This record gives sequence, C-alpha cells and structure tokens, in this order.
Amino acid sequence: MLFMSTYMKKLMSLVTLIFLATVLNGCGGSNTTAPVVETPLWCKSPETINTAGDACELVITPCNYPEIANDQGLCVMDIGEWRPGANGINMPAPVYVAAPNEVVYYYQLSSADYTGWGIHAWNNPDCDSYADFDHPEGGTAWGVPILPTGIDPNFGAYWVMNLVDSPTCTNFIPYNFDAGIQTSDLSASFTSQVTNPTGSHTFYVLEGFEDTIYPFPRTFDSLVVPGGATLTCEAPLILNQAGDECITDPSIVPTFVPGESVLYLRGDFNGWIGDATDEALLKANNFNYVAETSTYIMATSLTAGTYGFKVADIDWSAATSFGATAGDENVVIGESKTLTVTDGQNITITVANDGNFQFSFNATDPENPVLTVTEVSLSKVMYVKGSMNGWANVSPMVYEGNNIYTSVYNLTAGDFEFKVADDDWTDATNFGASVSDVVQELDVPKTLVQGRDSAGDPLAQNITLSIPSDGSYRFTLDTTDAAAPILIVSSAIPFGSEVLSLRGSMNGWDGDAAGFKFAYADNHYTLVTTLTPNTDGAGATVAHEFKIAAAPAWDGTVIGAVSGDGDLVLDEARTLTTPGDNITFLVNAETKYKFDIDATDKSAPVLTVSEYIPPFAGRTIYLKGTMNSWTTDDAYILAPTDNIFTLTTTITAGSHEFKIASADWEDDSTIGALSGSTVVTVGQALTVATKVNGGADNLTLEVPTDTLYKFVIDASDQANVTLTVSEVIPFSGRTMYLKGSMNGWSNNDAYVLSYANNTFTLTTTIAAGSHEFKIASADWEDDSTIGALSGSNVVTVGQALTVATKTNGGADNLTLEVAADTMYKFVIDTSDLANITLTVSEAVPFSGRTMYLKGSMNGWSNDAAYVLSYANDTFTLITAISAGSHEFKIASADWEDDSTIGGFTGSTAVTVGTPLAVATKINGGADNLTLEVATDTLYKFVIDASDRANVTLTVSEEVPFAGRDIYLKGTMNGWSTDAAYLFTNVAGTYTLEATLTAGAQEFKIASDGWEDDSTIGAFDGSTVVTVDVPLEVAVKTKGGANNMTFEATAAIYIFTIDATSAGNNSLTISLKP
Repeated sequence: MLFMSTYMKKLMSLVTLIFLATVLNGCGGSNTTAPVVETPLWCKSPETINTAGDACELVITPCNYPEIANDQGLCVMDIGEWRPGANGINMPAPVYVAAPNEVVYYYQLSSADYTGWGIHAWNNPDCDSYADFDHPEGGTAWGVPILPTGIDPNFGAYWVMNLVDSPTCTNFIPYNFDAGIQTSDLSASFTSQVTNPTGSHTFYVLEGFEDTIYPFPRTFDSLVVPGGATLTCEAPLILNQAGDECITDPSIVPTFVPGESVLYLRGDFNGWIGDATDEALLKANNFNYVAETSTYIMATSLTAGTYGFKVADIDWSAATSFGATAGDENVVIGESKTLTVTDGQNITITVANDGNFQFSFNATDPENPVLTVTEVSLSKVMYVKGSMNGWANVSPMVYEGNNIYTSVYNLTAGDFEFKVADDDWTDATNFGASVSDVVQELDVPKTLVQGRDSAGDPLAQNITLSIPSDGSYRFTLDTTDAAAPILIVSSAIPFGSEVLSLRGSMNGWDGDAAGFKFAYADNHYTLVTTLTPNTDGAGATVAHEFKIAAAPAWDGTVIGAVSGDGDLVLDEARTLTTPGDNITFLVNAETKYKFDIDATDKSAPVLTVSEYIPPFAGRTIYLKGTMNSWTTDDAYILAPTDNIFTLTTTITAGSHEFKIASADWEDDSTIGALSGSTVVTVGQALTVATKVNGGADNLTLEVPTDTLYKFVIDASDQANVTLTVSEVIPFSGRTMYLKGSMNGWSNNDAYVLSYANNTFTLTTTIAAGSHEFKIASADWEDDSTIGALSGSNVVTVGQALTVATKTNGGADNLTLEVAADTMYKFVIDTSDLANITLTVSEAVPFSGRTMYLKGSMNGWSNDAAYVLSYANDTFTLITAISAGSHEFKIASADWEDDSTIGGFTGSTAVTVGTPLAVATKINGGADNLTLEVATDTLYKFVIDASDRANVTLTVSEEVPFAGRDIYLKGTMNGWSTDAAYLFTNVAGTYTLEATLTAGAQEFKIASDGWEDDSTIGAFDGSTVVTVDVPLEVAVKTKGGANNMTFEATAAIYIFTIDATSAGNNSLTISLKP
C-alpha cells in the first residue's frame, strides 16, 4: 500500500487546483452539479454523539488541576496551597515570609527584569493598615515608588511593609514609573479565609494575572501545563515531509497584493498570450506598476473589432485573474469598470477604428480594482526620465486628450538631463534632442527627435534643462506629429511665485491695496471685490480702467487688453495679452464682482468678470444628520468667511450620515455626496456638490469615540466644492499643565494633562492643604490659560465646574481644599468650547475598594471569581450566569454605602446590551438589580464610572473569538474548515467530539478565515496536550502563536475549550467514556 504524507497531499491538492483554475479560465467557466451530502448529527453541548453515532448523550467533563469547580460547577483557578508534585511541579519556598505585624508582597515578571520597579502604597478610610503612613489617609507619592526589599529567584521582587495591630487590608500598586507601566489597584485582605487562610500576610502576584492575589506561593509554570520542545509551525506554515523544517502550505491560495504580481493584458488580440516563453510578446502586453497610485498601466495598438480579454498574471493564478461580473462584461472606452476575481467573465471591448489605447488598472482597493480604457495618440505609456528621478519609470505622463501628454515634477534649482520615452526605450517612442540643439529653455517649444541614423545610432540625445528656482514644473508633450513631438517645460503655476493684483482707477493703481490681490488654484487666479462707480471731474460716471500686474512693482508680469478689445462686458470671457492696453469696465452702482483669470495658456489668459453670487445663494447653511436628528439647529451653523464655511462641534461615537444644507433644503444650497463617493475620511478633502450639481447622496462619517471635529466647506471654486473634516485639539494644540501651589506654579512634565477625544486628563497626588491653581500652556497664552469665572472659583470634588480661558473671562485662580494627601483625577471637558468644565474627582471610584458581583447567582457572597477588574474608571467581569431570574448588586466586600451599586426605584431591570443608569446607595441606588437569563450564558458586566455623577451598568452577552465559529484544523483534516470539526458553544465553553486515528496530531483551533483574534494556539514551550490535563492556550493576538501537538490512539476524543474568563483559555482533550 502506498502512503502519501500530509505535505504531498497538500501539494497534489494545489496541483489539482491550478489545473482546474487553468481549464476554467480558458473556457470562461463551467457548469457543475453539487454532490449530495448526508446531513450529520449535531449535538448541543455538553451532549456529544455516542459511539454508534446515532444519538446524543451527556458527558460530564471534570475540572483539571490547577482548576477546581466553583459553587456553580464552573472550573476556576485554585488559589489554595499547591498540591506537591501536581503536574510535575514541586513548589519551592519563598526566601522571606511575613513576620508578625508585617505584610510581604511578591510580584513576578516573565522577563525577571525588575529595573525601575517599585510599589505605590497608601492608606484610606476603608483600608488603613500600614503602620508607617498617616491615618486614615496617607501613603507614597506617585512617581516615588518603594523599591523592592529583595529579589526571589522563583517568585520575583518582594516588599516588606510594617502593619498596625489587628490589620484589616492594605492597598498597593506594583509599577514602573519610567516605563509607564502599572497594574490596577490591588488590595490584600487579611480578614478573609479565602484570601488569607493561614494569616501569614504573605501574598503573590504574577504579571498578566494581576486579577488574582495568591495567598500561597505560585509560579508561572503552576498556571499552565508544561509541555515539550517539539518543532511546531505557525499556520499557515506546515512541517515539511522530513518533519525538520516549516514550509509554506502549498494548499493556501495567496491573496492579491498590488505590486507583488506582474500582470498582463491577455485576450483575443494577443492569443491570450498562449506562448508564455515569448519574451517579446510578454513585454509588449505587461502592465507597469505605479506604487504611488497603486495603479497598473499599459498601452497597445488595436485594430477595429470586438475583443474579449482579462487582466491576469502569467499563470492564471486564482488571486490575480481579473474579469467582469456576469451580465456586465462590456467596457466602454473612456469609462471605468470594477473588475472581480470571483467567477470573472471575459471582458469585452469594441474598437470602432484602428488606434492606440491605454489600459489603467487601479488597485487601490485590491478586492475591487477599477479598469479604465482610454484612446491615446501613442502606443506606449510615456515617462519623463532623467537625473531628476534616477532615469526610472517613476510616474507615467497623463494623457489630456488632443494628442497632449503632461507630467508635473517638483524640482529644486539646478541643472538636469532627461528624455521622454516609454518604459523600454523603444526607438519610435524614445524622444530626445537633436545633436545640435540639446538645451531646453523654459517656456520655449522644442521639437524632439526619435529613431536611429544610417549607422544605427540613436538620434535622440539627452535634453538639458536649467531650473532657476525650486518649484513645480509642467512637462507638456504635443504628439500631433508622433514622429516629431513638441515639448514645452514651464512652471506649473502659470506666473510662478508672482502675486497678481488688480491695479487701476478703483484703487489708485496701488499694487499693495488691500482687498485686490488674486488667489491661485488650478491655473485660475480669482478675486472677489466690491467696486463703486468711477466718476470724472464733472461727476459723470465713467468706466474704470485697470490692468492685472504682479505686486507691488510694475517690473514683473503685466496683463492687459488686446489692442482695440479693452471694453469688458459682464459675464463675457475676454482673452488678454501681456503687457497689453488698459482694460475698461463700467460700474453703475456699488456691486461685488468676481474676477476669474483662466491662465491655462498663460500667453493668452482669459478674464471673465461676473457679479458675485455668494455660494449657496447666500443662505445660512447647517450640519444636519444623525448627530442632531436632521434638524435645523443654530448650534450647527457653519460660519462663512470668504467662501469658506466652518463649524467646530463634538460628534458622538457611531456611524453617522449627514448633509450640509440650508434651513429649507433648497436644491442649490443642499450639499451632499457625489454618487459612489460618500465616505468622509478624517483629515482628507472630499469633493462634494449641491443637489442641483449631483450631490444627492448622504455623506457618511465613522466616529470611534466622542470627538471634537472641524467641518470646513471650501466653496472658493463653486464648481469644485470640497468638504474637509478634521479633529480639533483645543487651546491651539498646546501642551497643557496643572500649575499652582501644589508644584510652585511651574511647567512640570509630571503635571501635563493628556489629551484624547475632547478631554484633557491628569491623575496625580495632591498634598493636604488649601491649593490655588490654573490649567495653562507653558507660556500662559490667554487663549490657553484656563481659570475660574468671577465668583465661581471653588472646586468641589466630584462636581463639574464651568471654567474658561482668560480671553473668555476665566481670569481667577481656582481653589481646592485637600484634607489629606489624595490621588485625584483632573478632567477638562472641551466638548463644548463655549462651556468648558473642570471636574476633580478621586482617581479610583468607590474609594478604591475591590468590587464584586453579588446576587442570587453566587449566594450574595464575596467570591473572588466574581471580582470586577478595574482600569480607566471601568470595572469589568466576564462570567457565566445560569438560567433563571436573578437579583444582584455590585458591591464592595463590606457593603459600604459609597461602594454598593444598585438600581434606582422603578429602574432595576437590566436589558442585555443596553446601558442602565445605576448609582451607589448614598446616591439613590438602593434597589436590587434584576436579570432574566433564559439559558446558561456567558455575560460581560461593565460598570462605567468615568462620569461619577452618571454611573452606568451594561450587561452584554459575551461571545468569545469575535463571535466567529471555530473549528479544529490540523493534520487530522488537512487543516481545512470542515463542518464535522465545528465546536459547539454553550456559555463560553466550546466542545467538539472527534474521531482520531492513531499517531501524532498537530493542530490549531481557528475560525474559517484564520483571523488572529479567533485563531487559538499554544504558548512558546508549552504545546503538548496530555489527555485530561488542561493546557493554557490563547488567541494569536494574546500570544497563542504555536501549533499544538497530541499523541492520539485510535479513539473518539472530546475537545473542550474553556473561554469563560477574560484571561487566557484552556484546552482539555479527554477520551470519550
């Protein structure tokens, strides 16, 4: 019997796939009949299929040490004393244990590098057992840590602290101030039999597992199942046939990455490039890739006719064979078409007359590339190539129509050599200077040459060009005579750096007169100004006379009227010349006019004067959308200044649709998106339009968190209106400091407020005393110095106070009374810049106590398995809740009123997924909360205390692994997504029953698409799974990067993934009984 290795099977599968892909691409598709598959038997966890495979049966999977069953039968980590020899580990003794009236903390880092590490420790009214600090509140200053007493080789750094008689609990935070790393607030309880069963006052904390304080010695190895050091490969790599090297899985079809593949135009006109060894044929039909625009481009000659074609690589690879969607095969010359790789049909093109055609394949969106075919004058893509770009095919010239190609380059002052040629320097399209005339003067046409002389030498010489000053320059190639094209190099800005001004009788011919200078954009110079009638000495109205000239002197560009054609008519385009005669224009009444000079041809600029009509018919325009219920709200008016309309406002998190519109939604003042261009990217200008000009669609904006944005409508060119939305950092973007009596009114980096989402925040310890302070920039600028409004300078802890910049009346110092050294959080809220608020609150909510979920689900007990973890004003717990009607509260161990959270009267029912306003008992949250659970479910409880006056509780169903289905994938099934290997999830416990053959199995557990947050693997050095012994695993984003290995016998196994906690997961493989 012949056996085939996994590698060979995968290789054969790929060969088959390539063969089928080649056949299907050649034929344009095929019809197939799907096989009939018998529906398998599925069982709901914890039931599994019996041995016969015809029924479901209940299998109870026991917990595996070091996990033990809690009161609900769920497996949790045992915090008791380690069982000698368990999992091959004998726990060593620590170097120091607490003596009477001492507490010892051990903190273990995986790196074993404790440089810069210390602890912050403090007393507070609820936890004040340190003997060396003030009572009831006192402790170390943040940034001045207590250094370790010593280092234990097994348990890490340790600290010995003195305790009072009859201690109750202590607070501490291990942290590295210089590195900006800290744990959450930790509290060691001495009175609980769970957390201090022996009364030894010695505690152990491990990096990454800070949610648990162990009362007995624990090491990292004791939290996982140790494994071997066998070679494993990270998917999609697999072991080679010899088993000694990781190689690319040959069954994986790569995705299209622009620039990594060489693409060809393949169709009827070139025999679909049937001969892949014909280098000349390949070269003539391959695309050049332009990285700056993610675009492939090529040109070719076609005779009249209708052709089928595709865009593909040489191997017709599945990921890079692009065609048209069924029913939309025809591409129209001059129009764009989105292509596809999924069942792509042959594209068709009809060419009416023989000609040259340029194919542009834009892969900015690789999954939806866009093809555009344009008729051009030359059969090659043209480039300006020279010393300015390393003689490379950097940026193709743009075909403008009418035989004109252009390129724009930013050049520094200096001398350059160059040619204009196709990518392969083909003789017929390799254009240069004649031997006797190599110099290219700016603004002077030069006829270029191509081809070879009688001796076979190229006629085209390098062109030399001197650039007088840094700037943007346009290269224009006129190919009306394709054998002798004409090149002009000129400043891309028609009149260079000169500022043009209207100079005439309306301003005393003053080139520096305010309000008469032209603005420049896209070859147009524009001016909007008000003119009054001009009168002669007798008081009669006469025409104004003027010219357009560089300011302020007359020695630069001067533009005037063609002789005999100087009388302007309103709205009539008039070609001008240089220097020209005076232009005349009659004004009968004071009127605002718009002067527009089209300088595309700067030797014959065109002036049009029209009565200025303000954008959007001069109406007030508003931001209207989902952020304000599409209302006409004065708070959302865009303020106009010189055709620029601006609004700064806070937008709440979410997906928003909107328009900019007048109060009554008139079509000429309702601004929306052009079709297919609706998405607003923060910081990037988007072309928009009024409804009458095609802007009919809603605009969309994704806002990840509440953010202060600036909306700018630029209507300077009313034919090309743009919208830019950018994030606003208040106070001119300056760094803001807390300055006052607590730090000598200095610019101290330890008192810098961090900025995010309209909020400036600082957490720092303030010493006891009466303090005065301000929030200000380093140099105390008035618009970034924040103080109290007159008569309102007292800060009350926990309450928002309206403040202002000095320019807006906030001139007085703020005051804060601090009874004892306390860590405070200072928050400046600038979401409404007209109503800035300051809130100073204790840094840790609920007096820094440990908070528990207590209720009918756990006997209303202080259970360590139900402790909510704390970070950034948010308390979180992920836990499974059994089916039933539950009542509960969130509370500290001793039910203190300021840290017992309940519902308001009449508002106690928790709706899954919906935030509920709750409060501490002293703030009205006296009632039990209720939760209806239909079936055992894994939930996430989140208490958001970022606004202490408006605390919320959100309970949401927690579906691990981003809610995706997960499968067993490995050598047992060819690493495939196979429905027979789909796990069943019940309340965060995933189970699968699988029949395995004897031998070594290598595998991962992953979603269909191998997403990192749902691909589960083993940690380094711990990859071997032993029957009935849990192995700690994790998704790839949390370190689970390695394949797992398992030595199987021919049997039915039960795979169980425990994902019921916020930490790492565990995998247990058991034999089916």
